[in-house]
Amino acid sequence: MGDNKQAMQRRRSWLAIVLLGLAVSLTASGCARRVVARVNGQAITQDELNRRLEAQGGQIVLDSLITRALIDQECRKRGVKESPEEVDGLVSYISKQRKEGGSTLEEMLKQRGQTLDDLKDDLRAQIAFSRLFFAAKDEQKFFKEHVRNYDTASRADFLKLVTKTKAEAEAARARILGGEDFATLARQLSIDEMTKTEGGKTGLTDSPPMAGMPDDPAKTWLFQKAKVGDVSEPFASDYPAGWQIVKLVERIPAKVAKYADVRWRVWADVMSTKAAEADALITKLKKKAKLEILRTRYRPLIEEYKKLETPPPTMPGAPPGAPPLTPGP
Repeated sequence: MGDNKQAMQRRRSWLAIVLLGLAVSLTASGCARRVVARVNGQAITQDELNRRLEAQGGQIVLDSLITRALIDQECRKRGVKESPEEVDGLVSYISKQRKEGGSTLEEMLKQRGQTLDDLKDDLRAQIAFSRLFFAAKDEQKFFKEHVRNYDTASRADFLKLVTKTKAEAEAARARILGGEDFATLARQLSIDEMTKTEGGKTGLTDSPPMAGMPDDPAKTWLFQKAKVGDVSEPFASDYPAGWQIVKLVERIPAKVAKYADVRWRVWADVMSTKAAEADALITKLKKKAKLEILRTRYRPLIEEYKKLETPPPTMPGAPPGAPPLTPGP
């Protein structure tokens, strides 16, 4: 529960950063008085939005920017930097992960309010920061020691349509077997709000539960009985409560991991093992920094840094001052 709370706080912090950065850029271009919304005719201006954003998240944002500056300075001091190939490789990995989850890199960037160049800049900082603690050869060693953790179970890509009653599910199945499009009917008939707008698309699912785990009849059918293109008989659905029919789109066989394919997952895992060292370094840099804060409201940060004794909690795999690789929507 505590980890979830910290994750939510981090997401709120980064949303504040994105919005505050937008607000500053608009102000600089003379847009502060631009109307961003009207409520029953009453205007809300960009200037009002800017002030509220700063009041709610200004100190959090400033702390993040200070941390990022300290990281960049330390990397330059030690002559540590990333290669363009590493950045491009990490972008490709993120794009692949989003696609396998039923989304796209472009959608992620839109949710963050980022451009591809913004993302690359964040990743440069993350990779360079990680090189303060381990090299690529350490990642390869870690992979060899934990290789079985990176093997991929068989997976299935499928569509589903959920109805309130079994009779409704049977009727929908009959229409599909009669030639109607599954995705079209899912949009029209499904009560699953999470998937109906995407035509029943769910993203990839792993193979059925192992022995001793709760049974999932739909998964069992997908992996043990179905052929690509088959549409199932109705199965009971727990969420939302009702009856579901599923269509197998693709089955992806299990795969033995190769380092090149999971290199960036290994990198994030190694970084998580260095979290305590990373936090200790950030604390040390904050305490040593010659910090000048000109705005009175933010000067308490100076005293906070002086009082730091133990490393603050951070997200494993991502340095302080840079957003996580896979933020929540």
